[in-house]
Amino acid sequence: MVHNGSVDAGVAGTTGNSEADVDVDEVLTTYNNMVERHNPFREPNTASNYEEFRLAAGYDMNLYDICRQPREPQDRTLHIPASSLDEELNCAICTGIIRDAMVITACLHRFCTVCIHRHIHEKGKNTVCPVCNTPFTTRRALRPDPTFDNLIKMVYGDVDAYEQAEEARIQLNNKELFPRLDLDKHKDDIPINPIANKRHRSR
Repeated sequence: MVHNGSVDAGVAGTTGNSEADVDVDEVLTTYNNMVERHNPFREPNTASNYEEFRLAAGYDMNLYDICRQPREPQDRTLHIPASSLDEELNCAICTGIIRDAMVITACLHRFCTVCIHRHIHEKGKNTVCPVCNTPFTTRRALRPDPTFDNLIKMVYGDVDAYEQAEEARIQLNNKELFPRLDLDKHKDDIPINPIANKRHRSR
């Protein structure tokens, strides 16, 4: 219970689940001293019998904040399907993994630097975002995004090696699904993604 801003030992029962190394009496004494120092006439909060009492005079803390123990840092690996990241991490122009990310400030969509510069050159004065058609006039509306580049590096590592491994995996799957199709013979005749190929040739 609270009497004129002080907490008596009855509150200790509400913190019975605290860690063994927490001295509840010491915490309550500290709390009461802070309240008395800043507002000796503080009235108890009667809004709810279950509501924790707020510290006065600029302290945005309550008894839970004082008693709780720091959380242990989570050191674990999260596994998610790579396909679930395609929409966010792939360039909408070349459909490959975004390289040297560039952001359109008007709509915050990201593209490869080479791809969006080519898009601006081809569209001229009527340039719009390839995703949402938001108009933007010049390259001054673009900003590099090094944080996104670091994210790409953390997810994929060496992007060239990752894309080569993906291409080899796709070819292997196609050979298993279509054993009579000579993919090596026709791979130069049927470009799977001509825009992406053009991007790679321009690097």
